[in-house]
Amino acid sequence: MRVLYKELAKYYDLIYRNKDYTLETEYLHKFFKRYNVRKILDAACGTGNHDIYLVGRYNVTGIDLSKELLKIARKKVKGATYYQMNMKNFNLNKKFDAVICMFSAIAYNTNMKELIKTLKNFYNHLNDRGILIFDIHFNRESFKDGYRSVDGFDIKNVTLARFGLSKKIDRRCRVSFSYLLRENSKFKYLKDSHILGMFSVKEYSKALKKAGFRATVYNGFTMQKVKKPSKLYKDYIFIGVKNGIWI
Repeated sequence: MRVLYKELAKYYDLIYRNKDYTLETEYLHKFFKRYNVRKILDAACGTGNHDIYLVGRYNVTGIDLSKELLKIARKKVKGATYYQMNMKNFNLNKKFDAVICMFSAIAYNTNMKELIKTLKNFYNHLNDRGILIFDIHFNRESFKDGYRSVDGFDIKNVTLARFGLSKKIDRRCRVSFSYLLRENSKFKYLKDSHILGMFSVKEYSKALKKAGFRATVYNGFTMQKVKKPSKLYKDYIFIGVKNGIWI
């Protein structure tokens, strides 16, 4: 299990405290309203930061591989149901009106065969006219080989500095992190590595089609459809519909 999702799980929300979950969930709501969504499955839900804004409006179920992140989600999000499961092969024996897979978690599928299998699993957990929504940050058009980042926080008795490095590996990428953590007067050095699939926007669209979806791609959290993928770094939002027309 990766350090970020295990030893550092209790600091996950602080590390990503500047992410605008309110904006993202309001964007999701626009499509949920169009498709009369009532029941949502949040795949790779993490600590439930999207769910906390959804649970008052919808019936929310979440799955994640990390028991440490799920422990936080269960305490934080009252009214949602959580299971420790892998998005690649889970089976809940129930169907939903929408499946979401946010914060580029879909990229943990590292090859096309694996990606299609996961998308088909999502498809099988959807009702007719159900929708799948996922976002990506890592795509082949805009990936910057050798990109470095520094972030962290300093709150009360805890200081954390995180240093990131992204490297291309064939058709994948490795995002490595080094953490310097101070808890009270004790220091700890931790290392972490994430291998991610690095597909093009066109490949993601093809995979959705092979899984059975009718799909559309949007520029970031806007209603602007993608005509041509950019070489500049940006988010893309993919929305697939099961056995239904696009409205």
